[in-house]
Amino acid sequence: MILRSGFIKRISFRTLKSKSYMPFCLYVGLLSLFLQVLIFLSILFLLDEDFEWKLFSRVSQSIKNTTEVHTHQLKKLKDLKFVLGILFNLGIKAIVLNKYILFKENQTNSGSNVISKCIICNDFGDTDIVLGISSIEINNKTGNRMVEEMENYKFVVETFYNSKPIQYISELAGRQIAYIFKKTLLFHLVILHPREDNVWWYGDIHSDLNSLNKLHTFGLQYKDLHLMKHEGLLERFELIPHTIEKDKFIYFPKAIPKFIDSLENSRFVECNKTRADIFYKQYQPDRSPVATKFRHRAWKLLARTKTILDSLRITFWLSSGTCLGYYRECNIIAHSKDVDLGLWADDYTPKIITEMKKHGSNLKIWLGRPNDSLELSFIDQMGIKLDMFFFL
Repeated sequence: MILRSGFIKRISFRTLKSKSYMPFCLYVGLLSLFLQVLIFLSILFLLDEDFEWKLFSRVSQSIKNTTEVHTHQLKKLKDLKFVLGILFNLGIKAIVLNKYILFKENQTNSGSNVISKCIICNDFGDTDIVLGISSIEINNKTGNRMVEEMENYKFVVETFYNSKPIQYISELAGRQIAYIFKKTLLFHLVILHPREDNVWWYGDIHSDLNSLNKLHTFGLQYKDLHLMKHEGLLERFELIPHTIEKDKFIYFPKAIPKFIDSLENSRFVECNKTRADIFYKQYQPDRSPVATKFRHRAWKLLARTKTILDSLRITFWLSSGTCLGYYRECNIIAHSKDVDLGLWADDYTPKIITEMKKHGSNLKIWLGRPNDSLELSFIDQMGIKLDMFFFL
């Protein structure tokens, strides 16, 4: 028992003794590391006498750059608030049309009517602000007043006109189609003109004969524009107001994903009425009751089918005889007795058949396969046939 006890005491003493060395070893290790770093910095200093100054300069430059970026963003926000204030005072709604901002809003939308700071305050990115305004809310008087206020606030402003469009439309000839202005932030104000069938039309920037020089004022080229590289058509859409601050609102489309799809497929080709007039001088148009009734029913079927395919987010286009009628006559060819559409084969889904049936058009003919020359023929309740051709 005595030997065992002594053994236990010796073990305890050694353990205690080894533990007392641990803090000492830690201190020695830290001191060694510190000395190594000090030696390394000393060598750098000897190799480059400006090392300390360069290190200080880099830190100072980093702080300066951060401050400049923050100041620049504040100036952008100030510009935005000023522009929205001017438009509000003139009774003009500013609608966001920029896809980058719409995409960010769709990601961060919380259902609040206060716009997300990441979009307006902290993250303009490298994008410009593209806004739409209704031509109903702006005329020559309000347009001139807006330009005057912008210029008084040191904005550079250019106005674009529909001077020489590809196809002449009397009610749109010579009208303002856009404003571009810049102080710190660049704004592209697209004027949306209402047209028949509940749609908005916007012009082609090339229609202004001096457009290139005007764009050069801002260091821009045609390729830099988000919109207006060609004429466009947008279906009317619901708006949701967002508050920037008191009396300063900005509006977003309610259904952003659907609206972005509409933007990406908004290119509009005006019917060539000059060509149609030439055709009708050579060949008298068929204005018989039978032809008139067919055209009316065909338009209704086409409109109904468009609604169905849009709801399925499927792109389509006029094909065959229907396309020829639009191109040659600006109308549906009465003696064709059907409507022809083209679709991409990858967009085929059984939902097309289901939805067409729900809306009164039954499938009558199926030819080919989804990946090989598929053609679907439907007959509506009025007996009008619609053919869908699927292209690879």
